[in-house]
Amino acid sequence: MAENVLTLQNLDDVLTAEVRRFIETEALPAYLGRRRWFASKDKAIESVALARADKFVMVNGEVLLAEIDVHLAGRSERYQLPLGLAWDDEPGSPLVEQLAIARVEHDGRLGYLTDAFALDILPLGLMAGLRENAVAGEVHCTPTGAFARIPVGDILTIRRIAAEQSNSSIILGNAVIMKIIRRVMLGINPEVEMVRYLTEQGYANTPPLLGEISRVSDDGAAQSMIVVQKFVANQGDAWEYTLEFLKNSGSLDLYAAFARRLGERLAQLHEVLAKPSTDENFNPLPASAADVKAWAEGCRVQLAAAFDTLQQLKGQPDAVARDAGFVLDHAGKLSAAVKALAESGIGSLQTRIHGDFHLGQVLVADGDAYIIDFEGEPAKPLAVRRQKSSPLRDVAGLLRSFDYAVAAAQSPSRRFVPEMSEAFLDSYHAVETAASPRWLERETSLLDLFLLEKSAYEICYEAANRPAWLAIPLRGFVEIAARVLKITPETPDA
Repeated sequence: MAENVLTLQNLDDVLTAEVRRFIETEALPAYLGRRRWFASKDKAIESVALARADKFVMVNGEVLLAEIDVHLAGRSERYQLPLGLAWDDEPGSPLVEQLAIARVEHDGRLGYLTDAFALDILPLGLMAGLRENAVAGEVHCTPTGAFARIPVGDILTIRRIAAEQSNSSIILGNAVIMKIIRRVMLGINPEVEMVRYLTEQGYANTPPLLGEISRVSDDGAAQSMIVVQKFVANQGDAWEYTLEFLKNSGSLDLYAAFARRLGERLAQLHEVLAKPSTDENFNPLPASAADVKAWAEGCRVQLAAAFDTLQQLKGQPDAVARDAGFVLDHAGKLSAAVKALAESGIGSLQTRIHGDFHLGQVLVADGDAYIIDFEGEPAKPLAVRRQKSSPLRDVAGLLRSFDYAVAAAQSPSRRFVPEMSEAFLDSYHAVETAASPRWLERETSLLDLFLLEKSAYEICYEAANRPAWLAIPLRGFVEIAARVLKITPETPDA
């Protein structure tokens, strides 16, 4: 936070020329680099502009629902940054100062211009807005039918999820979780769209949608700003649950029960999404020859990138060099195998999918699994995230997550990944084979296609960002490739 003290009487003063210039040119460029939700921390910021700042007056105070444009080399990104004032002589949390944009003063009082995420007036005021179905200019507070069933007394305590993520979440009591969608992108937000649809369809293992705060322009186009869901009391996400299990060397039978439940819940999600729908955004489509050709091409492109990455490796540990050599020795055969893997999926259903599924997207609640975070991969455009595809992409994401968990926990277990994968898949397939309609209908090699593509992407990512982790996806890729090619690779102990 810059040390300059701004003179502000109220939030209207933020928009004066002098204050605005300071915020845009001095405060925000330094501030953004410390925010987890800012996606381009590794890029040089050319300029920052306060794109809009709409005052939202609530019964308990007011905030500026602001959006900032961050200009980088050749492109720009827009983020939501609600702003509020907090004075030192008023009760507040340390988060107010931690998220402050600038120090402010007025008539001898000192305070902060801060991210309104840190202020209780924001979630409490928005909950009041949802109760009243409030509209303030372009900002619409729209509750669902489930909102009225939340007792007001259950939302008085406020907790913020400590670790900043790509979005920012606030928990009200044990009843509501409110997520501020930080990245502003034009178009329908898949998170809100998916949760709304799953709520309407009665899928029980995603927290239901309670309401949405959106910006609706004169032409009727809506932009999701904040999504409000029922809070599910939980013991944390499945990633942390799995790491803790592996570090404590728990009974594999115990974890297998959770893996089976996870497979069941994901398959039940896919079952809902595979049903015919009057909403064309959710109506399944059979995969055509053109579709599977596109799947194959996407996989080949990713494989080529991974092969290129491995060819450039130098000075790697023996195990990495051995696995890289195996992959490169069989690169041609793997690329040739992709066509048959993809074509095995002709006629299978393309549906809406989670799109970024891994253990961190699952809440563990008394041994059950609740699937969350339907935004898809944040780096991709909204239209791509909303595309229909094979549900097996989600399955592949979860299986790769098992591999990463064993490595992250530094577990010596050789049984965990194959046994938990088998438990997960057996449960998943039991639901799929009994479903009507089925989305696979017959045995398919599609899962290996998506596992190859996913692990190839991981190889590129780790080589560029976490070279010490490269061995994890590389070993996984070797095992998948060996299964596809029906050959036996050299083992780590060989």
